[in-house]
Amino acid sequence: MYTKEQARKNSSKNITIPEGIEELEDGCFMNDDTTLESITLPSTLKKLGDGCFLGCSFLKEVIFNGIIREIPRHCFAYCGKLVEIRRANTMTIQGYHRFNNDGLNDVKIFGDSCFRGCSQLEFHLPESLEKFGEYSCFDTNIEFIKIPDKIEEIPKYCFAKCRNLTHVDLNNTVKIGKNAFFNTNIVKVHFPEFIEEIGNESFAYCHKLEDVIFDNVKSIGNYCFRDTWLSSVAFPPSLEFIGDYAFECETLRKMIFHGKNPVNIGIGNITSKLEKISTPMRITIPLIRLKHFTGILTIDETFAKPEANREIKMNFIIDSVTNKEIVQKYNGDFIQRRTENIDDCVTNIFSREDASETSAKNTNNSSRKKKLFMLICFGVTISSVIYLMNFTN
Repeated sequence: MYTKEQARKNSSKNITIPEGIEELEDGCFMNDDTTLESITLPSTLKKLGDGCFLGCSFLKEVIFNGIIREIPRHCFAYCGKLVEIRRANTMTIQGYHRFNNDGLNDVKIFGDSCFRGCSQLEFHLPESLEKFGEYSCFDTNIEFIKIPDKIEEIPKYCFAKCRNLTHVDLNNTVKIGKNAFFNTNIVKVHFPEFIEEIGNESFAYCHKLEDVIFDNVKSIGNYCFRDTWLSSVAFPPSLEFIGDYAFECETLRKMIFHGKNPVNIGIGNITSKLEKISTPMRITIPLIRLKHFTGILTIDETFAKPEANREIKMNFIIDSVTNKEIVQKYNGDFIQRRTENIDDCVTNIFSREDASETSAKNTNNSSRKKKLFMLICFGVTISSVIYLMNFTN
């Protein structure tokens, strides 16, 4: 084993670990922030210790002569200048790194935070990879991700703050953990049929995300797509739950639901910017959770089919039994009106001020009609009197 004591005695910028060494001690070169820039590891090496290069802020290059199966937890964390992890026979061209980082090609496990904070490290995920640790690729320079075939779970914060990450292929992924892709620059995501649950804040603050496709998702966590660039979202028949503020987006204008089963929608998803909800089934949004909503919301005609009993609990309630009565709620006040057919229903939701203005306008219109009616009656009376006088004469 190569120990911490041996590492302290070696002050060279370029270190070669001698052949015969099979393991590096935990924390071996930890916090060496003054000298180490390049390290060459022997072909006999079988194990890297936990945190063995943690905080080596000047480390730029790691060269493997053998095969490593696991990058343990915190191994290269906060190596902010690390740009290359390669095999010994990989060449650089005119001083420029190839960035293929083939030293990772046989790795099966990325431990917790193993590359966390390696903000200049660009690499492709090895096909041999079988497991991600939490925060394993947090704040790295990765640009494109194809999740390897054997990976089923992406744990929390795995690729968060990878600000150059623009494309991701989720492949066989089954579960996406909390904040997995938080604050990246992903543009489009397709969630394949294996994914049923998306964790809290998984894609929150992905400001360039403008398209999502769901195949079989059942649950979307709190704040999941908050502050993204989505304008329209279509949900599959499998959907059961949308968490609080999951789609609180300034750009979101339309929600389309394709299922027939009830969907529970949390607080903060129906914003003042939303214009249309299209759905053939029941959705439940508690009134109390929409008390700050103002704006105009249109329910598509595909919602209101009279053959089924359906109810929307928003700022308005539709009586699906009689199919005739609509009750609208304005901050605790109820206004009732009737319609012949719910299919023709277009419900506008106004703020309290708008409702007051509308009420005032209606009052003025009613007053004008009364005055006009009185004038007409007066005119008819005068005409009748003149006619009778002429008839008498």
